Amino acid sequence: MRSATIIAIACLLLLVGSVSAAGSQAQARAIETRWKNCSQILRGRLGALYPEDGTQFTDFQGLSFAGYTVNFSPCLVDQKGNYVDIRDSWDRHYYFDQVFCGGSAVASCPGDARLIAFTMPDKVGEVAQITSSYRDTSDMITLNVVSQCNASATKSRITNMTALGSTWTMTIQTVEACARFPYTNKSMPAGGVAALIICILTFILQAGACFKYHKDNKGHSPLDGDQM
Repeated sequence: MRSATIIAIACLLLLVGSVSAAGSQAQARAIETRWKNCSQILRGRLGALYPEDGTQFTDFQGLSFAGYTVNFSPCLVDQKGNYVDIRDSWDRHYYFDQVFCGGSAVASCPGDARLIAFTMPDKVGEVAQITSSYRDTSDMITLNVVSQCNASATKSRITNMTALGSTWTMTIQTVEACARFPYTNKSMPAGGVAALIICILTFILQAGACFKYHKDNKGHSPLDGDQM
């Protein structure tokens, strides 16, 4: 009786976790719909560079690296119509006002296209990252941006930048690039995994107890004791 109660409780917790997971997935799909050019659901997790309230980012403004100041607007153009504004130490500005979409540099991506490619880690030690490419139409410079997951980062920061020739690269570490489900970095809501383990273990223990009982009482009727 006690084992049956434990199983029932564990399964109830699992059901609650499953309902929560379904709700999280629904939220993830709503975000994917809202930020078509900035998100992707892969293997049940959401990768997206977006603020939770649906407004534009401020965390990528005023980034600095080796004499460069960068304002990065990954999802939508800023008030001046640029995705990236880079100012060097000589106060020269580079305005990246186009984004590569479907292999071509365009002013903006259509709704169904992906501005950002989200990469989910396959091996231990790898991190989630989001990549995107932009074009400065005045100077014909291509900027490739890699936003890497850093779950402990309190503020986004540039960790590497190369601004030579016609192809520039920039790497940003940010918590916003981490895989989400949709708002936590877990593949299942809190308690869901524990409930699943408890449910499985209690089922195994219950099955083991029943097997031992039937083995010990093989060939005996439950009424044998009454007939004695």
